[in-house]
Amino acid sequence: GRRKEPSLAFTLAKTFGSTYVLGALFKLAQDLLGFVGPQLLKLMINYTSDKTIPSWQGYFYAVLLFVTAVIQSLCLHQYFHRCFKVGMRVRSAVIHAVYSKSLRLSNKARKTSTVGEIVNLMSVDAQRFMDLTLYFNMIWSAPLQIVISLIFLWFTLGPAIFAGFAVMVLMTPINFAIAAISKRFQAKQMILKDSRIKLVNEILNGIRVIKLYAWEIPF
Repeated sequence: GRRKEPSLAFTLAKTFGSTYVLGALFKLAQDLLGFVGPQLLKLMINYTSDKTIPSWQGYFYAVLLFVTAVIQSLCLHQYFHRCFKVGMRVRSAVIHAVYSKSLRLSNKARKTSTVGEIVNLMSVDAQRFMDLTLYFNMIWSAPLQIVISLIFLWFTLGPAIFAGFAVMVLMTPINFAIAAISKRFQAKQMILKDSRIKLVNEILNGIRVIKLYAWEIPF
């Protein structure tokens, strides 16, 4: 039968997916707990303004606010710990895979892949995999936070929230345009890095040949 093409994303997800999903659960808990604090503050403000509320409720709200902040901080630290751990492992795995593959390249493949491209894969691109693990959860976390924030703001401010929401929507195309420009500059930067590494490698190879044949005096 036809050989199935290997998938880097599937392999990484199968290897490190369980640890990353657990970190995502900590991120979800941290996001949800972030909205508990303002609600507790609202209850505490009502407690200070209403003298008929028993005093034990004020102490209860204060203790609950402290416990919520502690748990939120613990969840955030656990999330970053697991993301950093997964990111380091992914980076190491990608560098190992690229380096192992570079040692087995045929002469024909070496002509199509320069030393600069291989070095960039092991240094720059592998580092981007690590950076991606920290911010990938924002794909679902950011919309969730926006939706919950809008719901709470609706009950507090009413229709006035649409002014801020409109500004946020109008800023989205600008952010996409800035991201596209940044991507183009990064692509040009990678080409320049590749050329620089290739030139340095050629210079070092030339120096090595001169040293091996003791041609320092003629040159």
